Amino acid sequence: MKKFAIKTGFSLILPFSVLLMWGLLANNVANPMILPSSTDVLKQFLAPEESLIGLGSLMTNIAVSLIRVFLGYITAVFIALPLGILMGYNNKVYYFFNSFIGLFRPVPPIAWVPLILAWLGLSSFATLFGVGTCISVILNYPWSILFFWELSSPLLLVLSML
Repeated sequence: MKKFAIKTGFSLILPFSVLLMWGLLANNVANPMILPSSTDVLKQFLAPEESLIGLGSLMTNIAVSLIRVFLGYITAVFIALPLGILMGYNNKVYYFFNSFIGLFRPVPPIAWVPLILAWLGLSSFATLFGVGTCISVILNYPWSILFFWELSSPLLLVLSML
């Protein structure tokens, strides 16, 4: 029991230190728009239906963000899924698209977010542009189709002999 108390107490040092530093910095900054105090954040978290600096409530902003992420993912899947499956089934289509799509492979999906926002602005259209998801789906589906056929063809042959 003593070990548990020591481990728990030791593991709580860092979170309490961060909260203490946050409080000290918030008092020194003295501008809640830049760095709100931890109590202000806790109050907002406990009352999510209140307005955030005139930008709507926390719940409304979370719902809008989730809808945008969902629609961006669905849009990307409707574009990338058929293309990825087609690339997996047909070598000509694979070689036609692979070199162009390969240009985007080194860019991490999260790095597309500021680029898309810079190019398209902060509109809802920009958030629907699921480039990271689209590239990931296009790059992975041809390989999954190829490996599925390689792995399933011997299995299908064995099952046909039964």
